[in-house]
Amino acid sequence: MSTPHITVTVTDSIDEVDTVQWEQVAAAGTAPVHYTPAYLRAYQTSPLSPFL
Repeated sequence: MSTPHITVTVTDSIDEVDTVQWEQVAAAGTAPVHYTPAYLRAYQTSPLSPFL
């Protein structure tokens, strides 16, 4: 039995992420809308509050 390989990458922008894969992961995990690329891109462009 092999262990799945997981890679974690940290970026400064949602534009650096493979959004097709991101959507698949968010959908498979039944993540809330806050984890979709469209939501994150909108928040990055026009944040409601400061972020680091």
